[in-house]
Amino acid sequence: MAKYLPPETLAVGNGAETVFGFTFPYLLASDLAVTVGGVAVPVYLVGTAQVYITPAPANGAQVRIYRNTPAQFPMYQFSTGDRKSTRLNSSHLA
Repeated sequence: MAKYLPPETLAVGNGAETVFGFTFPYLLASDLAVTVGGVAVPVYLVGTAQVYITPAPANGAQVRIYRNTPAQFPMYQFSTGDRKSTRLNSSHLA
């Protein structure tokens, strides 16, 4: 059985580092969120897979970078269309 891995990266601050990388895909920069010690901080992208946090997270502070895509505003709206199973199943007979 496949295991779901949430789109997030965890790191630990050292008091000096301000750039943290992540490895999950995202569509919009506004879908990214960062917390330091459980408190939300502004997200500044550096390239496509790194965020800049200022000031540097304190030594031992947990840094969480995650994707927070709003479900109420989907990027694509699927339509039902004309895909009846009887039509699909008999389409190869025509």
